[in-house]
Amino acid sequence: MLFIFINILSVILAGLIHEMGHYLVALTFGHHLVFRRQGFRYIWDMPNDTPQHQRLIALSGFGTEILFSPLLYLAGLWLYPWVVVVHLCAYPFYAGDYNDFKEGEKMTIPKDKLLHFVAGLICASFVYLITLNLT
Repeated sequence: MLFIFINILSVILAGLIHEMGHYLVALTFGHHLVFRRQGFRYIWDMPNDTPQHQRLIALSGFGTEILFSPLLYLAGLWLYPWVVVVHLCAYPFYAGDYNDFKEGEKMTIPKDKLLHFVAGLICASFVYLITLNLT
């Protein structure tokens, strides 16, 4: 039962922390993001700002998730870092037009979904190594 609770809590927190990262960075630049539902997730429109600010707002979601990974792991949510890795791997397959890695028509990282998957596997290996060292 505890395992199921940790799974559900980790998934919910990952989504909330991800969107909180976008919102707080946008707020720092003087923008208020308005979220709306699209299927099982919430989306928002990129505010008009400099390309550098837009890139920071877009990438802050995953950045915040990754920053919270060791904190929540040490707080007892040992599954949270794995949820972040799975989220990063799965993201390019469902994100569509509201992709955090998309900047207008230019991509801040290559579109190749295999590259995202490999990057996620590399992150997973680091999470695994950290997990081994912390236990």
